[in-house]
Amino acid sequence: MWRDRNTDEVREAQRHADYAYRLAVDPPAAKELRLFGLADWAIERFTDRRKLLLDRIYRATRLREKPLVWSLLLLAAALIILGGIIALAIPRYRARIKEAIPRYRAAIRAQMSEGAKALRVLHSPSKVAMLFLGNLVAQLMLAMILGICLRAFGQSTSFAGLVLVNTMVALFAGFMPVPGGMGVSEAALTAGLVALGVPNTVAMSTAIAYRLVTFYLPPIWGSLATRWLKQHQYL
Repeated sequence: MWRDRNTDEVREAQRHADYAYRLAVDPPAAKELRLFGLADWAIERFTDRRKLLLDRIYRATRLREKPLVWSLLLLAAALIILGGIIALAIPRYRARIKEAIPRYRAAIRAQMSEGAKALRVLHSPSKVAMLFLGNLVAQLMLAMILGICLRAFGQSTSFAGLVLVNTMVALFAGFMPVPGGMGVSEAALTAGLVALGVPNTVAMSTAIAYRLVTFYLPPIWGSLATRWLKQHQYL
């Protein structure tokens, strides 16, 4: 899983770092450095060589992503198989599984039926156009709100960039197993705004303000509106 960090580049950097260290601390060399006023130069040289060594060690010890992903997938599959074997081996759990299978089968069929009904919309070009136009308008409005929040903190950027950031964040947060993208959306918005040239602190403040006005606060007046609609029998 780990790459060998004792590479030729690491060994070379280690030699340079050791030489700079010995040059600064060994009595004969240190005496000459003080005599000629080169102490600051020696410290700077040692610092640069040490940073280079640490950087090459870090690059040489990075995790290889592909083997790690496959290892996690294999571990998850093994745990699922083991759990299934244990559940089938115990009579009590085996009976519960047999009882649950018809319920899950009925639930899956109901979901498939609802999905088929929802897909009927695609047979109507006018309804498909309304779906796309509605989503486009929603994305443009959200990008405008993001721009307003950014302007409130004294920064601005292109509207096209805001549309791109908002759309990509929405897609990214949708794949994350987090309710409402909480935390994920804020981090992604901050990263996107920073990529557009916004300072880090302003980007984070803008992301939090944007999420407040578009996600965290709307349920308050949404619940009041829903209660009023139910009271007047609109729902």
